[in-house]
Amino acid sequence: MKYPMIVSCLFLTMMAFSGCDPEPTDPCENDTPDHDTKLSAKYLNTSSAGPTLTIDPTASSSKINIANVPTIVPLGNGRIDLLYSGVTFKEGKTVYVVDNVVSQRKADCWIVDVENEMRFSLSKSLDIVLVLDVSSSLGNNISAVKSNAKKMVTDILNSNPDARIAIVKFSRGSVVQGFTSIASTLNQFIDNNSIFNDPSIGSYQLEGRSETALYESINDAIVLLNNSGADGTGILTFTDGVSNFQFDPQFQDELEIIDSLNASGISHYTIGFEGNQNSVDESVLERLAVNGNFSFPKDLTELEEVFTRFSNSVAAVYDLYYNTNDALLENPVEYRFLFNTTIVSE
Repeated sequence: MKYPMIVSCLFLTMMAFSGCDPEPTDPCENDTPDHDTKLSAKYLNTSSAGPTLTIDPTASSSKINIANVPTIVPLGNGRIDLLYSGVTFKEGKTVYVVDNVVSQRKADCWIVDVENEMRFSLSKSLDIVLVLDVSSSLGNNISAVKSNAKKMVTDILNSNPDARIAIVKFSRGSVVQGFTSIASTLNQFIDNNSIFNDPSIGSYQLEGRSETALYESINDAIVLLNNSGADGTGILTFTDGVSNFQFDPQFQDELEIIDSLNASGISHYTIGFEGNQNSVDESVLERLAVNGNFSFPKDLTELEEVFTRFSNSVAAVYDLYYNTNDALLENPVEYRFLFNTTIVSE
């Protein structure tokens, strides 16, 4: 009974010494690295049309949102970038941050292309507005609210020094700190007790007023962003009450604001703090969270977590660069860019 085993072993040994190679593996078997997001495109560069990267939305992941046409950036030495600015990775209310990307070109099978590849960075064209309630209902919690606002500003600008932030503080009316990338300027504005000034009605301190001009103040933020020219835009609104005051009667309800947000494409995140008086209008703040998300923290610990999560979400805007050479091509080259992402808010 042992002879067949001996013959089999001898046969394998003879085959090994005779130079017989094992059966080859499929070269395309492992050509797809792990990924959760795909962007499919074809690249072509003709003398008439110039370099173009045509994205195939039917073969790409729906979470990639590209709203702007690419800009061709000459780099010298025969290299160019095709820059897509203000890109988000978002599906519904779920926001993703990008961890890495692999660029693959179609040959007999997909091969990694390290010379013509997609790169990413946090967007250099990103404007964010913080709309901050400083009315009297905050009471002793106003210092904690301001601390969270300052942390938001510092964290965003530390991770993306090219971003710009503006602040709208409000109670009975609002005051505005315009766009800047200087954290100390923004944080000083948050800390200061702001004075509202109007020639027709005089001056008064905003902090400590009982009125809440919520809708009018969100409109201030929308106007700022519509005039900013940035490719990526977002608003984070904090309040602990309901809108009960406006100078302009068109902002008596939220309808004008919702229409403006839908028309602009701005991502709006709303925080309704229940910690003081349990009086926020959750249904309104939910409807106002157009292209964004909403939350209703019950205490200061939850508030800090929500500020961090939503500031990360509103800042998760990217520039995608397809870096290649400027050689003319007769036929398009098929690419797929494979991203790994992580959920930052849902």
